[in-house]
Amino acid sequence: MLQWLKPTSAAKVIDTQTAISKFLNKEVVTIYDELTNGFYDSHSDDGHMFIYYPLHMINGDLLTKAFHLLNNQNFISTRLQVIGMEEGIHRHMQEMEILFKKSSCYGKLPGMCKDTKELIVELVNCVVSSIVSSDQLSTNSESMEMHAVKMKIYLKARGLVIVGAGIQKFNLWNISMDCFSKALQYLRFAKLPNTHPDVLRVMRYIDTATLYPLQLVSKDSHKRIILKHAASLREGNVTSGLPLVLSSHPGRAIVPVKNHFDSSSFSGQYIFLGIGAEESAMEVSYDGDFIARVDDGAVMNVLQGWINEGVTITIKPGPTSKRERLRQLQMTNASRRFIINEDGTVSAASRPNLVLGLSFYPKLYLVDQFSPNRAVFKNVNALSDDNEDGDILLELTSHPEHAIALTSEIVPLKFFIYVKLGLGPKENALKVFRCKNKIFFRGCNDLYLAWNYSGSVAGTPINLLGSDIPHSSQTFFQKIFIKFVIDKWSNFCINNDGTISPLNAPHLALGFQVPNFCNPPHEPVSGHTYDALNEKPVMSLRNLFIIAYMKSFLMEKIKQSQ
Repeated sequence: MLQWLKPTSAAKVIDTQTAISKFLNKEVVTIYDELTNGFYDSHSDDGHMFIYYPLHMINGDLLTKAFHLLNNQNFISTRLQVIGMEEGIHRHMQEMEILFKKSSCYGKLPGMCKDTKELIVELVNCVVSSIVSSDQLSTNSESMEMHAVKMKIYLKARGLVIVGAGIQKFNLWNISMDCFSKALQYLRFAKLPNTHPDVLRVMRYIDTATLYPLQLVSKDSHKRIILKHAASLREGNVTSGLPLVLSSHPGRAIVPVKNHFDSSSFSGQYIFLGIGAEESAMEVSYDGDFIARVDDGAVMNVLQGWINEGVTITIKPGPTSKRERLRQLQMTNASRRFIINEDGTVSAASRPNLVLGLSFYPKLYLVDQFSPNRAVFKNVNALSDDNEDGDILLELTSHPEHAIALTSEIVPLKFFIYVKLGLGPKENALKVFRCKNKIFFRGCNDLYLAWNYSGSVAGTPINLLGSDIPHSSQTFFQKIFIKFVIDKWSNFCINNDGTISPLNAPHLALGFQVPNFCNPPHEPVSGHTYDALNEKPVMSLRNLFIIAYMKSFLMEKIKQSQ
């Protein structure tokens, strides 16, 4: 009889167990779907659904369905009421991480058009909005002697800290900082002293989320950075990679600003680099030319090949073949080649007198309109009116004794120039005037505030863009580029609360990567923008044609220079 029994392979047993698990999880999901019909606040707590329902969907391979549940404010709010703020948020963030890890093998969630970056941000904004708008939450705490309102404030602050810490794994630093800043605002509103454990905890998290831009500086500058593992990287025999932690700034490291590549018609794919917490250090290898991220082979690069002091450092997709490697090595500007020096500094190969360093000026960028980090301007009444004869200083009431200031030298490009902006002392305040929804730099009528080509989304830098050449002396291509490309990135509206927003994105405002410590608001958080990554506006066919033509023209010029 035994001769007829065939051995069952371990793989078959595992496949059978997996199939059974998926089937059972789907059955549980079907039962709860029928019980709730999408109205979770009317479903009585059975001790299971609000804890395990999303996991049943994920384990049943119902990934898109799980996404919609985790993006359902009715489910989140009811969940927080039933199992408590801290446990509810912990579970929600863990389920988000599990969902996107499991969906990574598909590239995108089945049936979803948006990429992973947009989906993560959508879920984060949904849970933050639920925390901010929550009113009655169960405390599950022994500290019932506290006043109910103060306890609710504590819980909201703790929930926001959990979200902010959780999304640092996705390198969403700007949103992480916004969560910590909102948490601090709640604690200030509760009039807690700076020595209170919750305040100290939030301040530590704010420190981890504070990014300083990575850029080129003079080799003698006090802003230069020194790598801790420079000697090992120089040897080049480290196959697993080493973290770019700094000996010059203990506890700090070179980190990617985002977990995904941005892209533009003129720059291709890129990720800005910054100086952040050591725990998020980028791990790299070095072959004598390229400093490459071990995860995907992306290589360090000087932005747009503009090898000048103050220019930002990025990473770009690295070579995937010997031929592509040779092509990148032979680029005339050598923007992707670096020298790791014996003293631990890192030089641009084509200009060894320039090394990697940091900027102490927090950069100006777009934030949620409710963010405590938004910039509130002193001379807002003068900015509200068009006046070419005006001479307005961009001083701030949100950050007393500070203003918007230039943070780099002028960087010349093929068709335009740009200058970085950030938070600086009021003595260096930028002088501007406003005309036709544009904020012009005083002294150059074709240089004005504009957001980056990555779009009017949260985290996008704000710089001065334009031309230092009078309009009458500009070439035909300069005029075309400024009119049809830069012009659409530079329209702003002045809000009643003293903030400034992109005209096509009023849910955002100018702000910084640092909270307002000088004049913290002693008021509750007024709201949260549900989708700070508003969909990009569709361009007209004419503008798309012009940009495509300009791109092909630029690519041809670049090939000729190589």
